[in-house]
Amino acid sequence: MKTIKEQIEIFFAESAVSQSQLAQASGVNVVYIHRLKAGKQQDVYSASADALRKAMRELDPVAAKKAL
Repeated sequence: MKTIKEQIEIFFAESAVSQSQLAQASGVNVVYIHRLKAGKQQDVYSASADALRKAMRELDPVAAKKAL
């Protein structure tokens, strides 16, 4: 299973969704999303990871399917 960091990287590579849009849809602070994408942070709390995955599926199901 891919880590949330890997999933975020793939999602942004495949999608036109911005970090701000993902943050707003998931309720996760944009700073954490940026840190994951930049490689400065490797993981987040399980509830945050679940919220990010759910938001990715809602915002861009095709990119989410590749990432998740």
